[in-house]
Amino acid sequence: MALHQQLNYLKLITLFIYLRIIRGNELLLTISVSLGVLGRLLSLVGFAMTLQAIVAAIKPESILRILNKVLSKLEIPITIDGDYVIPLLMIAILLVYGSNWIVQYVRSLLMRRINQRIFSDIRNFAPQRVMDEDIFIIEQGPAAAQAAEKCMEVSLFIIMILTLFIFISPTLVLMLLPILAVLVVIQILGDRVKLRELKEQNDTRSTYINEFDPSGKAQKRIKPENNTYRQSLIEARENRRHRVAVKPQSDTFIGAIAIVVIIYYLDSLNLNSEYLAGLLILFVIGLRYIISAGIEMSASVSRLLELRRDIGMINEIVSTTFAA
Repeated sequence: MALHQQLNYLKLITLFIYLRIIRGNELLLTISVSLGVLGRLLSLVGFAMTLQAIVAAIKPESILRILNKVLSKLEIPITIDGDYVIPLLMIAILLVYGSNWIVQYVRSLLMRRINQRIFSDIRNFAPQRVMDEDIFIIEQGPAAAQAAEKCMEVSLFIIMILTLFIFISPTLVLMLLPILAVLVVIQILGDRVKLRELKEQNDTRSTYINEFDPSGKAQKRIKPENNTYRQSLIEARENRRHRVAVKPQSDTFIGAIAIVVIIYYLDSLNLNSEYLAGLLILFVIGLRYIISAGIEMSASVSRLLELRRDIGMINEIVSTTFAA
């Protein structure tokens, strides 16, 4: 497909997202994105605290020393006794994950409100709208809204984490950027393969169950007759099943390669003190969440790019929006 046509598709999809999803919902989306970032930070903190709690259960004195040192640096006149380390960590873990549950609950309510505003937009029921456009907005509007919100949320989260990493190791950030770019490209290409395989499956299914008269009109077969068509349908379904089965593992493996590279880099820095060793754990946990977020964002981008299947519908909606 020509680059010009691809860019035109991207422009139309971007206009559709802005006109039908973002415009008029800026405040709700801002709050939802902020809550999404907060939820990711809480998940990161909760995971780190869980690891620390496991270490404390095995060797409480090491965690106790670090906690009291942190309180001292913060000039908080409190000294934690060894008997209270585990209970405090347990309470903290419950508070963090409980707060994240509340954040996600409120965020889901905000997305419901955004969807309701999309459905209640008077332009969706203007006289120039046809039924196909109405159904398209009902079916694709919420999915596009969630994907767009996810892209903004993940982008902000990655920027925040990378900004924190810059203060500790700018070189690490320079290493992370190409890794994230590769992950996003691989995910998008993989999703394009998914669309192609889905189209192939639908085409082979139609060929197998239908027969066509000389005028090209399709009629459902009464009995299965062509084993070649049947085998093509089976192979298409199996190819798609196989790709779906192995793709999560391939994504995980790519993420593992990135983690190994970063661990090797950090190990070469000879981090000997407890403080710097703690930073090593922070790096690895942060990297894990950045890679996971990158995969999520690329999946959301692919979901938005899937709208090009209905590019004619989008073009008509955008045109009538400007006309209105």
